[in-house]
Amino acid sequence: MGIAQSAGDLAFFKGQLYLASNLGLALVNPTTGAASVIGGLTDAFGLASTADALFGVKGTSIYSIDPTTGVGTAVATYTGHGSNGAASVPVAVPEPATWAMMLLGLVLVGYALRRRGNAPRAVMA
Repeated sequence: MGIAQSAGDLAFFKGQLYLASNLGLALVNPTTGAASVIGGLTDAFGLASTADALFGVKGTSIYSIDPTTGVGTAVATYTGHGSNGAASVPVAVPEPATWAMMLLGLVLVGYALRRRGNAPRAVMA
């Protein structure tokens, strides 16, 4: 069956500790840490509970989860503005000191070229 893997999505519901995993909902013994897989909704990345219901988030849907079977029933959907699991790579932006050094270097190169152009030249006769 495999090993239940999770990012740590846990919720207490009616005195029981539940874990959302790649294999479905699992019931966890808080004393030993052992988990027994119930099944149902897989790969939920968030669990929450109220006094009356257990909820899980998967994709852009929120599910009401039956704690005895692990089966999820979609109760709401939303439009996410996140990266949907894709890592975003920050773009390198030069610091102001880097721009200042580059500008100073260009000024010095321009000055050197200008000075070189005005120097008297020796003419061979």
